[in-house]
Amino acid sequence: SSLTLATRQLESQLGMLLATFHDDAGFWPAFTTLMQGLETELTQAERSRLRSHADFLLVRAGMSSWTLIGATPGTTARAVAAAAR
Repeated sequence: SSLTLATRQLESQLGMLLATFHDDAGFWPAFTTLMQGLETELTQAERSRLRSHADFLLVRAGMSSWTLIGATPGTTARAVAAAAR
């Protein structure tokens, strides 16, 4: 399914982002781009599940949760701006 593929890509690419970016200014924009790309073919329910999984992975990696659940593209941009502060 599309959700399974997106989840696997999230897990592998998030690891690369965490290894590549060592500051919020670089990480969050790259993470936003990743999430937007992964969500393009998903239904709203699948997007919510992917965002929830992303939150879980971020917390597990020792980062604060990005609170993606329920975020819309407009709120995503605002969340990134707030996280970068």
